[in-house]
Amino acid sequence: MRRLFSVVAVLSVAFASRAGQAIAAPNSVNVFHFKGRAASAVLTDCAFGSAVGTECRAISVFAFEQRINDDGERFGGPGVNVTLFRIVITDVAPGYVATPIGSGFTDIASVDVKANLAGGSASATDVRLCDFFPCEPGALANISLSVQWTGYGATSKFKAHDKFNDGFCTGNFHNAGTFTFAHATGVVNGVIFVEPVIIGFPATLQTDKSGSVVRCQPL
Repeated sequence: MRRLFSVVAVLSVAFASRAGQAIAAPNSVNVFHFKGRAASAVLTDCAFGSAVGTECRAISVFAFEQRINDDGERFGGPGVNVTLFRIVITDVAPGYVATPIGSGFTDIASVDVKANLAGGSASATDVRLCDFFPCEPGALANISLSVQWTGYGATSKFKAHDKFNDGFCTGNFHNAGTFTFAHATGVVNGVIFVEPVIIGFPATLQTDKSGSVVRCQPL
């Protein structure tokens, strides 16, 4: 299921790097601050030891809550990204074929990630899957889901600080956060989904705090 985990990884990188997107106009000072928490998981309803040819489902979930201050403009809130996959069990490595059959996002969601990363939860109803994804005719058009995370093991911390000066603008950027692995379970359209048995798709919990100050000289 490496293909499934790549969806979560890409979304996690995008979530953690949004503070670097501030752009300063000439003769200006732009101040950008970002705070957020997130949880990710790949879950499936595929039963362990399923026979070759069995068809089941898997879903990647990235849930977050964020607060942004972009030069005085404040916004943020919860969000949930999902991608649904059709899984067919095979007798050749890696033992399955995964095909994306729907993808969607909603900010009408409930997301709660604990500050100490001990756990988290997310839920959303009627997440549309085919608005921006070419779903097959007759494919599932929306889903409702709830996911629970329980953090475990050591919590890793990271911190970065960067500066630049191009002769016209100077910038000061910083990013810090924490990260831990988690166990996750979910319910998708009333069906229980669990973590896949195959190693390589860990559920995670994370926090991020980022900021930037960009100063540009007048023309």
